[in-house]
Amino acid sequence: MTEQDLNNKIRQLETRLKTLEANFGKHQHDGLDGTNVLRKNIKLDTDQSLQVGLGSQGSQPVSNLGLSTEQVVYSVSTGKDDGRTGLVNKADLMQMNFIHQPRNTSLQSFLTTMRTPLVSPFEGSSVSVSSGGNTVTISGYSFVTDELAGALINIFDSSGTFVESRTIASNTSTVVTITGTWGATTNGGSFFIYAPVFYGSADTINQRFYTQEGTAGGIRFGVGVTAGSQNQNGLLYMDATGDIYWRNKTGTSTKLN
Repeated sequence: MTEQDLNNKIRQLETRLKTLEANFGKHQHDGLDGTNVLRKNIKLDTDQSLQVGLGSQGSQPVSNLGLSTEQVVYSVSTGKDDGRTGLVNKADLMQMNFIHQPRNTSLQSFLTTMRTPLVSPFEGSSVSVSSGGNTVTISGYSFVTDELAGALINIFDSSGTFVESRTIASNTSTVVTITGTWGATTNGGSFFIYAPVFYGSADTINQRFYTQEGTAGGIRFGVGVTAGSQNQNGLLYMDATGDIYWRNKTGTSTKLN
């Protein structure tokens, strides 16, 4: 090979390298080579999450193992908290939860949504409320004055059973004041604070909503349980004959048509 041939070969290689660099800079996974297809599953441990941009996905440990209330939870969220879904006690995000109860004989599974302010208790902490009172002390967060106003606070007893839910009227750094009063006395319980989200919007509505007939279906208004001394919501439903009823918070049903 002459010197000229060698120089020509070097120039050809340089041209090919520049072309490769240019093509690599423009490369996208367009599916022509199958690179936009996920060929294998991604398995996350319960203490991990998968973050894409400002969104994340994560699962929580199975709770109440073997019981009718056994729950498997998978969450999807978006926000500015690095996608730490379910792993922080005070989060700034919107979250959707897929809650499956595989052993529940009533076939209960839930799809729930919530948004900031999201506050959950620290491990080992507890709160107490008194029937007829309207405050609860929550230490360790140094809340900004009234940052929780308008959100909801759920109260659970020491066994984790849901007791009641109230709207927060105001707060100091440690004391939360609710609208109305507590309906029950709960000692050594826990809490969860969240704000509800809109289903659709004024400029992006939904087409149709299907619900089961009878009191097992319908549309419930308000927060909290639907039976017992802490009944907190009303129910609009249709019976098997097609008649519409309104059931108030005391459990009394009135036919509307």
